[in-house]
Amino acid sequence: MSFLRDRFEAAVADLSLLPAEEVAKPYRGLLCHAHDMTSTLANHHGGVVNLSVLDESRDDGRYYREVELSVTGKVVEYGLIEVWLENFPEEVSERILAGKEPLGAILNESGLVYQSEPEGFFKAVDSNFAFGRYNRLLDSKRRILAR
Repeated sequence: MSFLRDRFEAAVADLSLLPAEEVAKPYRGLLCHAHDMTSTLANHHGGVVNLSVLDESRDDGRYYREVELSVTGKVVEYGLIEVWLENFPEEVSERILAGKEPLGAILNESGLVYQSEPEGFFKAVDSNFAFGRYNRLLDSKRRILAR
């Protein structure tokens, strides 16, 4: 198993999920919705969302990456994501693996039908950010695309 996959699994296991109403404003408006984070952050910050891949690995058909999303040079999101590459068309998988665009931007531009389903929200302790969400992206057949 890869180091990044281990970190992802440990982070998911350690989450203490909160109901949406316990997420403080303005984070509630940024996190508690069924949309992708890329377009939500672009709308909120009024700019293009850029991706920085901090770490990445592949294991058992899955692609893991640790990322920061930024708008005009300011980091606006930190995330760990697990992507099921086999559930994407090849050309979309290639764009994901290139690491140049946020997943939400790729999905929206590709025309793939997908759903964003937040499974819960959390408050981070001893971190540089306050609140977050644990989310799944599903395709039209309800196959998992990412979490």
